[in-house]
Amino acid sequence: MYTIYLIKRYEEVLYVGKTVNFTRRRYEHTYRRKLDKSYSFEIIKTDLSNEEAKSLEEYFINEYDTFKNGWNRTAGEGSRRVSAKNGDGRFVKGNKIFSLREKKKVLCVETGEIFESVKECADYMGIFESGIYQVCNGSNKTYKKMHFEYM
Repeated sequence: MYTIYLIKRYEEVLYVGKTVNFTRRRYEHTYRRKLDKSYSFEIIKTDLSNEEAKSLEEYFINEYDTFKNGWNRTAGEGSRRVSAKNGDGRFVKGNKIFSLREKKKVLCVETGEIFESVKECADYMGIFESGIYQVCNGSNKTYKKMHFEYM
């Protein structure tokens, strides 16, 4: 069962969310955003089905305008036609982190091919970047029965 909640600061609603575990989600917000005691959490409604929670979350995001003037990155899970905030992402062009990120060459051991980046390798082979990263960083031994190494 889902819970709809708000994050407020000085009575201004900053975020509307839904979760199945409010305690865990509250901790995640507090830890990731380093929220102090000036921020408060308020439960609006509990014991909702997934469909009820989706529509209520979307309603409250629009009601408090937290998509344009808050922390919500989308206008609700049910709002598929509304795109996310422009440029709101960790690795998007124009973001300083993206341009400063170090690009390492990648070797596919089986084919002997060297690629300029993990992205280039994944695009060429038609596989996911995350699998290549996991092999290169030592989390997995292989991905799609292939070995990869950073150069």
